[in-house]
Amino acid sequence: MKVVDENGFSSAARALNLSTSYVSRQLSALENRLGVRLLNRSTRRQSLTPVGALFYRNCSNILAQLEEAELAITQLQSVPRGLLRVNAPEAFGSTYVAPIVAAFMAQHAELEVELALDDRAIHPVEEGFDVVIRLGETAGRNLLSREIAPLRRLLVASPSYLTDRGRPTSTDDLADHALLLNNQDPSGHHWQLHGPGTIESVPVRPTLSSNSDVVLKAACMAGQGIAYLPDYLVGAELVEGQLVHILPDFVEDTVGIHAIYPENKHLSARVRLFIDALVDALGPNPPWTFEEAPA
Repeated sequence: MKVVDENGFSSAARALNLSTSYVSRQLSALENRLGVRLLNRSTRRQSLTPVGALFYRNCSNILAQLEEAELAITQLQSVPRGLLRVNAPEAFGSTYVAPIVAAFMAQHAELEVELALDDRAIHPVEEGFDVVIRLGETAGRNLLSREIAPLRRLLVASPSYLTDRGRPTSTDDLADHALLLNNQDPSGHHWQLHGPGTIESVPVRPTLSSNSDVVLKAACMAGQGIAYLPDYLVGAELVEGQLVHILPDFVEDTVGIHAIYPENKHLSARVRLFIDALVDALGPNPPWTFEEAPA
């Protein structure tokens, strides 16, 4: 790690008070034992291989955990230190998580944060994240989760679309409409619509599919169809009448926004306090709670 941190064998050797040849031999021995090349070497610079970058990141996490274990013994565990790696969906992360991260960093000067925004499925352990924020997902194997805020999904359309195509009065009517589908939804080409005492599985033949709810919202507002979107994304437009909530009896309110994190016996201070900050800022009465404009 010192070779990477100090940007070279010579500077790493000086920092460790060792000879350059000894440091080089130790790295070669590690690569031989692992059976992989960790570092690309040239006369002017060294750079991590992809495997080396993964190994470096995991070692960094291990060292951070060791540091936190020492802090726990000295009763300083309440102070978050080291690198906190967070992943969140793109639209939700940029709108709501980013300001929380900024405020959290202002409170904890010894903390470094990496915030990655990504809509694909992420496994915290496999990709080295401390916390993964997801809409509707809960923990899997060797993972824990905590709900940080409630969330609803709603069927919405623009007034212009409803004027042109008519307003559906039942789920059966949706078959005659242009439907906009998030193709990352685990239900596939179906909407699981939660009605009074029932869940209806509605097949969707989309006129537009995307892995981004932002794309679907833009198409919906342009009058291109009906979308099934989270309320945090469309609340303001519903209040202003730019979008209309259709089939209001069918609202999925069991989704929830969850913080997913690796199952560790001792939850690190940086993870514990960051999840607390998310809950304090977003739940149980999230800032996107709204009252719709009259239909």
